[in-house]
Amino acid sequence: MTTTPDKTSPRFPPWARRGAVVAIGLAIALAAIIYGLQTPSTDRAGQSTVDGTEQATLGAKLLNPEEQRASAPLFKMQTASFGDGSVFDLEAQRGNIVVMFYMAGWCLSCIPEAQALARLHRESSSQGVTILAIDMEPGESESELASFREQAGGGEHLWAVDREGVAIRSYQVQTLDTTVAIDRKGRVAYRDERITDYETLAAVVTALMSAETEK
Repeated sequence: MTTTPDKTSPRFPPWARRGAVVAIGLAIALAAIIYGLQTPSTDRAGQSTVDGTEQATLGAKLLNPEEQRASAPLFKMQTASFGDGSVFDLEAQRGNIVVMFYMAGWCLSCIPEAQALARLHRESSSQGVTILAIDMEPGESESELASFREQAGGGEHLWAVDREGVAIRSYQVQTLDTTVAIDRKGRVAYRDERITDYETLAAVVTALMSAETEK
């Protein structure tokens, strides 16, 4: 697992990055195999054959029970200028579903989930779903983050470098590829620390939207 950088730690040295790239490359190959085994069947157009009802049912099994959901720790952070450059305020997101993805610009294993989130954003942003990709490497430049973004499909959701470590500390994140989903009431509804495929992400978001519709 990758150690969380904080505001007092230096950038990863070149030798460490090279070693990490080799290790992560092997992890990607394994993840691709697992992803292929776990991905639901698709039709000839390449679209998932799992309908919305099935997604909601699957997602509901993944969510934290409502009575066990803790209030999401609040924080603010500057988003990247290649987006709208606004200040992301988690408290102001109350009423939206928020998905946070912890990554780094040099993290190859982070690309598959970033691609899945780009797709999820295209499909759900108009339904009150906010996606924030958080770069855990405090010294990375916006150009490095933008380069990762392009490799990952050019997701038009929010991107930010956690310069002060506020989002990392708030959620005690210790590994890359950590994903946190917050419901419309500002509670932590889902969390994982692994590469998450599109079907799982979509199921979680669909379940959260369905839960609100049923009430």
